[in-house]
Amino acid sequence: MRFKHQSLRLTAIAAMLCAGLSSAAAGTSTFDSVAEFSGTQGQGGWQYGYFSSPGNAGSFTTFTNYSTFWQNGWSEAASPAPWTLLWNTGGHPNGANSTGGEHDAVRRWTSGATGTLTISGSYAIGDFGNTRLSVLVDGQEIWNGITASATQTFSVSSSVLAGSTVDFVINSNGADYGDSTRFTVTGAVSAVPEPASAMLLLAGVGLLAACTRRRRN
Repeated sequence: MRFKHQSLRLTAIAAMLCAGLSSAAAGTSTFDSVAEFSGTQGQGGWQYGYFSSPGNAGSFTTFTNYSTFWQNGWSEAASPAPWTLLWNTGGHPNGANSTGGEHDAVRRWTSGATGTLTISGSYAIGDFGNTRLSVLVDGQEIWNGITASATQTFSVSSSVLAGSTVDFVINSNGADYGDSTRFTVTGAVSAVPEPASAMLLLAGVGLLAACTRRRRN
């Protein structure tokens, strides 16, 4: 009878561990660059700024100016130039020959989960100059494209950790004027369980198996 009670208790523990692990695996961390656009830095995991060295995530600098000057958005300068700007559906980089030098317009999202990040996006010329767009995960480029007059779409995936940075970058591509760009993205992280949780589940299952063998003997 004692073994039976032990078996029942271990079965219940294993079930709870499985439920917790399944819940962790099913969790997601999502984003929408348009719906979540904000005048508050850090809200929804978003930061708005620029790369002072093009393509270099280590040079990311947050904007301090948010106003109605340009489509209710962020700007590098209170009164541009530089013309590094971001608004809800896109942005504008600062060209190499403009005041302040070449700066990428960047919106940065920080992942709240560990797992596989899947991104879907669309992009197009907003004025008359094309730009180079890229997506960087922890400073490494995982996608790039050049804008055209017609709207284009893309999808890409990457492994991320909780705390990984994902940068959506607009570069001037050599042009200094008419660089307004439409660039929108949505995404989600399909979370995976932490190693400690997996080990705990395996330990519980092993204990249950041992108890079952002992009872049979």
